[in-house]
Amino acid sequence: MNKNSWIYDMGRKIYKKAVWIMSGVSPKTATKMIYYRVFHKKLDLKNPKTLNEKIQCLKLGEYYHNSLITQCADKYEVRKYLEEKGLSSILNEMFMVVNDPDEIDFSKLPDKFVIKCNHSSGGNIICTDKRSFDPADARRELWQYYKEDYWKEYAETNYRFITKKIIIEKYIETASGNLPTDYRIMCFHGEPKFLYLTTWGINEILERQYLDIHWNVLDIGDSKKIEVPSRPENFDEMLEIARILSADFKFVRVDLFSVEGKIYFGELTFTPTGGYTKDFDNAYVNDLLTV
Repeated sequence: MNKNSWIYDMGRKIYKKAVWIMSGVSPKTATKMIYYRVFHKKLDLKNPKTLNEKIQCLKLGEYYHNSLITQCADKYEVRKYLEEKGLSSILNEMFMVVNDPDEIDFSKLPDKFVIKCNHSSGGNIICTDKRSFDPADARRELWQYYKEDYWKEYAETNYRFITKKIIIEKYIETASGNLPTDYRIMCFHGEPKFLYLTTWGINEILERQYLDIHWNVLDIGDSKKIEVPSRPENFDEMLEIARILSADFKFVRVDLFSVEGKIYFGELTFTPTGGYTKDFDNAYVNDLLTV
C-alpha cells in the first residue's frame, strides 16, 4: 500500500467512525454529513425537491419513532404485518428464529437455507450445500453482523429500535439453481410507480434495470444498456400485492420474487441505499413523492 492509499484508507475509517458516533448523538447531523459526501451539496430538509431529500425528510420526521415503520423494517416482525394484510401465502418458509447466533441448532436445518439478521440490510449467509458448510465460521460472521448497530452506518433510524433476532428461511432458487430476480417495486402514496430488477449472483449484484409499471425501460442508471427481460405473467398480481403492502405509507419499496409462477415476499425498504441513491437523482422520480 502506497502512502496516498494509506492516507485515503485512514481518512475513510475516521469518517465512518465519525458518522457512527454522530448517528447516535444526532441522526439529522449524521444524515447531512453523509448527504454532502455523496452528492457534494447541502441537504435541504425545509424545501426538499429530490426523491433522496424527501426520503431523508420522512426518515427524520414521521418515520422516526414510528412503531409501524419499525415493525415493517424488521425482517421477522414484518411477517405479522403480511398476515394481517391477508398475504401469509407469499411468506417464505421459516425454519428457525433465535435471539443470537449461539442458539442456532444447525443439525435441525435442511441441506439448503438462508440466515438473515432481522435488523439490517444485507448481512445474509447462504448455504447451498450443508456438507461443505462450516457452522463455526457462520457463527463468527453472524456475531459481527449481530453486534453492530447497523442503522448508524447511514443514520437509518427505521432500523434503530428493532429487537435483534436471527431468522433462517428456505433457500429460494430457480429451476437452473440460480437466485431469482428481485422485483423491487417503488411505491408512492400506496401506488406502484416504477421498479428495478436486480439479478443476483452469490452475494453480488450482477445487473440492475429500471422499468415503469408498463414494462418500459426508464432512462435511469445503465438501464438502457441492458437487455430487457420478459415481463412475468403474474406481474399484475405483484403490483396488486405492492399496493396492499404500501397503502399505509407515503413511500416504501416492496421487494418480491417470482419463481415458477409463485410469488414470494422479500422485504419492505423505507430508505433504499440509505436514501443516498445516485440513480434517484433524476427528474423522472423527483415529483412522485409528496412529504
